[in-house]
Amino acid sequence: MNTNPELLKFIQQALGTGQSKDEVKKSLNDAGWQDVDIAAGFSEIEKTSASLVQPAQSQQPVQVQHPPSSSRKIIIAISIAVVVAVLLGGGAYAYFMKIGLFARPPYAEDNLMSGILIAASKIDTSSYSISASVSVGKRDADAEPFSSKLTLSDEAREMYKNDSARAENAGAILQYLQTLGYSKKTNPYPATMKQLLIDAGKQKYYYASKLFITDPKTEEEYGYGRSGDGKNFELVINFETDNAVVQLKKTYNFKPEATRIEGKKVTFTKDSSSYLYLSSEPPKPFLVSLQEMVNYAPAEMNVSFSASAQTDWKKETADWKFNGDATGDFGDLTYKFNADALKKDGIYYLRVNNIPSIFSSFIGNIKGQWIKIDPNVATSSDGFLSNDFSYFTNEVPGAEKKYKENRKDLLDLIQKAASIADEEKLFVFENPPKSESVEERSLYRYDLEIRKEAVVLFYERLIKEADKKNFAKDYSLIADRGYLEYLKSPEFNEAFNYYNKNAKLTLWADANGYPAIITYTIRAVPSDSATMLKDKQVNIVFKVVISDINKEVKIDVPKDSKTFDEISGGSLSIARMKSRDARRTADLSQLRVAMELYYDKNNSYPEKLSGISSDVMQIIPTDPTTKAQYYYTYRTLKNSRDAYHLGTSLESADASGLANDKDCNSKTGKGCGSKGSGVWSSTAGFDGDDSRGCGGESNLHCYDILSF
Repeated sequence: MNTNPELLKFIQQALGTGQSKDEVKKSLNDAGWQDVDIAAGFSEIEKTSASLVQPAQSQQPVQVQHPPSSSRKIIIAISIAVVVAVLLGGGAYAYFMKIGLFARPPYAEDNLMSGILIAASKIDTSSYSISASVSVGKRDADAEPFSSKLTLSDEAREMYKNDSARAENAGAILQYLQTLGYSKKTNPYPATMKQLLIDAGKQKYYYASKLFITDPKTEEEYGYGRSGDGKNFELVINFETDNAVVQLKKTYNFKPEATRIEGKKVTFTKDSSSYLYLSSEPPKPFLVSLQEMVNYAPAEMNVSFSASAQTDWKKETADWKFNGDATGDFGDLTYKFNADALKKDGIYYLRVNNIPSIFSSFIGNIKGQWIKIDPNVATSSDGFLSNDFSYFTNEVPGAEKKYKENRKDLLDLIQKAASIADEEKLFVFENPPKSESVEERSLYRYDLEIRKEAVVLFYERLIKEADKKNFAKDYSLIADRGYLEYLKSPEFNEAFNYYNKNAKLTLWADANGYPAIITYTIRAVPSDSATMLKDKQVNIVFKVVISDINKEVKIDVPKDSKTFDEISGGSLSIARMKSRDARRTADLSQLRVAMELYYDKNNSYPEKLSGISSDVMQIIPTDPTTKAQYYYTYRTLKNSRDAYHLGTSLESADASGLANDKDCNSKTGKGCGSKGSGVWSSTAGFDGDDSRGCGGESNLHCYDILSF
């Protein structure tokens, strides 16, 4: 065993000042040293001292000139004083600064998670990176494929089959209720399920799903009733499995206020989504699905991804920089992708450094070139929000704002969870914490294990805390009682035992307690049926690194940046303009169809575009640039709106539609045709002349259509 030289030096110096062995040992224990290391240190010193004792050898006396005894005593006294001062001063500094022998890990098991998160909440600026890698390597001697010894009973399988039928029935009932024209003043929702069957039987339209109104197990009619003077309804269905509730929450356009869930009872209303599907087969455990995936992994696969960033969230409009890197090696196929992005003074910059050559034809000559993306220019001069970089001009600023707004609430929630985790001892140390140098940083290493007995207790308390603070709405996962039931099941017990053997979680923190590095590794072992991966395993590694904590963030504007239009010579702007114009004319064609459907049902055209009912057109299209509704007015004849004038402003004077439009001026009636003798509405009329926009803009061109 190699004894720490720093430990040996301290013991020697302490014994030399007259301290007893017990006093030295107590000082080392207080500094965090283990008894076994201290004992080895004393043993090493005793061995060294013994070897230095040599038999006396006879030598001829030699006369040596000595200084006077008084001078020698003064020199010795001064030397001893200097040595003692250095030792005491250095020791005091080391003790208060927690370095050297007096350094100790910042966290114990009872304050690890809460301490880490409290420290993390004090980080205002930092550099951080997130990476993940998947590689195939030699199988470890103790690695075994996951094999579930649990079997699902026939009764349980029947429950999943019944829940699948209930979801299908609910979707069909909702489809009929939402498409048969109910909820109007003159046509309320049916009073009973039987009345719905009668109404559905009168329709000649084809619907994809057959209508069943009884439970597949009890054969009793589903709960149903009208509400809100017949303008709404409540369809109540009781499911049997927790999985059904979990999957319903993941359905398209799920809204908790429209589809209310209490345990396994689900209440659907007029605003519930009718796109419902549940598999009749029970879901496979995650480990089974993971093993099936790795069975198809290439024998020489090595894939990695990393993202690094630096930012300062203290500022109202934070500057930041980001790099994304991905590499892959599948034996016969390799690829590499690398890109940079940054924000400086409200302007975004993007650069593609590496990209597979197969895609290079799509990006032209922008590789290696910084592209300047100004959100203000993109929305004022170009005017089109859905351009090639709309993610930067729209989504990124919104994501930044949302993070800043929610950061405090999210940290409060996480810190409370961390406190509960510490109190329940959710994480325990696999090994005693130790100091080590990692990537040229002096850090403390914590090898962590999850204590299975604490998982359910932790989650139960977390749900109660979520209920107190109404977190369930925004953080549904932490209040999922179905998941709590899973944590108590034999399936979880089996999965946990496998995870505990094949996964490893390690945390490094610096001397101030700031989190520095987190790694999570798991090995996935292919099944014996995957002959190409015999004696191999798939290693999955996730890693987070935080550095430069609370240091100044300096981000410079890239040199020689260009807008995309400057790179493309303006040709892209022309193409985008034509695309927008094509979208506008297509929107008017869709509105024309909706107008005729509306007229057939109401014997009149709508007063406003917003008056088109949702059963005729779910979403009213708007201009892709301004997001405003298109120009619309109507003509009145005998108290009925018997004609309409619809228009949009095009950007291109060469747009093909301008040669065949109506050029009607509904303000005056000029050029609006001679059919009928009604009166055009004066409040919303517009001039459809091509030389100007529908609103009179000199740089636009009005494209208009009439109902006849």
